[in-house]
Formats: sequence, C-alpha cells, structure tokens
Amino acid sequence: KAIERECEAAAKRVAVLEFTGPSASAVQAQVSQGLKARSEIELVSGREVKSTADRLGNPRETATEYQEGGEAHEVSAFVEGTVEKRGRNLAANVTVRNASTGEVIHEETWSKRRSGLKTIKPEVWKKLGPAIQESSAPIKSKQKPTKTKPKPVEVDQVGVGDVDGVPGDEAGGEHGGD
Repeated sequence: KAIERECEAAAKRVAVLEFTGPSASAVQAQVSQGLKARSEIELVSGREVKSTADRLGNPRETATEYQEGGEAHEVSAFVEGTVEKRGRNLAANVTVRNASTGEVIHEETWSKRRSGLKTIKPEVWKKLGPAIQESSAPIKSKQKPTKTKPKPVEVDQVGVGDVDGVPGDEAGGEHGGD
C-alpha cells in the first residue's frame, strides 16, 4: 500500500519535443509553461531528449524508438507539435504519445491568429492533461544475462542387464548364484 501511494504521489515525467513550423518556439513555450505549472508534472529537458535521440536515432519515426526514448528518460509521455499557416491563422497541432507504447493517445489543434497562440498556456492542461495522466512509462528492460558455463552433469552408468545398479540382477532375483 505504501508503494502504491508513493507511485501515485510521484510526478509524471513528460518530454516536450521540439515543435516545428512558423512561431513553433512560441507555441512550444506556451505548452511547456502550461505543463510546468502543474505540480504533478516534471518536464524533462528538451536538450537532454535531443542528446539521447541523436544516440538512439530519430525518436520521431517508429513507436519502438519512442519506447526506447521513454525508457532512457523514464518519461510517461512525449508532447510534440507542428505549426502551419491556415489562411490568416496559424494552426498548432499538438500530440501526446504514450511512452510505453509509442502510440499517439491525444491530438489537439489550436487555430488562432499569431498573437492568439501566445495565449494557449491556460488551456494546455485542460486539453492535454487527461491524456498525460493516462500515459505510462515503459518498463525498464532487464540487463542482458551474463554467459555462464553449464555445470557438468554426472550420470550414473548402469550396465545392461543390471537392475537398480546391482550386476546380474536382471529379474531382481537372489544374488550370488543358485
């Protein structure tokens, strides 16, 4: 029970990956600040994630690579986004991925004028929070087993015609002759 309470009290570690597109850094900052304001969230440094991504390969390609990144950083969720122009507005598409599966578990789009995207911080938790709370960190893979030499197995050799290891006792009769 104490372990369960400790796990519930632990903050969810979330990695906010680099956003792309026009005004991406401003939108990323709004999302990060919106998450950072919550006591139940611990943000993992984007620089730290990028460093690991460079070592593991681009973590934005397959679910397995997200899982590896999640395990490496002990994160429950990845948040990433793209920003694109849509007429006079900018649309920020933000996704939440479950780190244990690598799958997208929530997608949210904010479509506003450029200045309007700088005001999404108060909405971030309301829109993304439930998915982040449902996310889970990958289970750490066990260390590779070490090679050990098999121990020799001793086998009793019983001759043909011997029963219970007694020579000449094929039928289990008297010993020593007739």
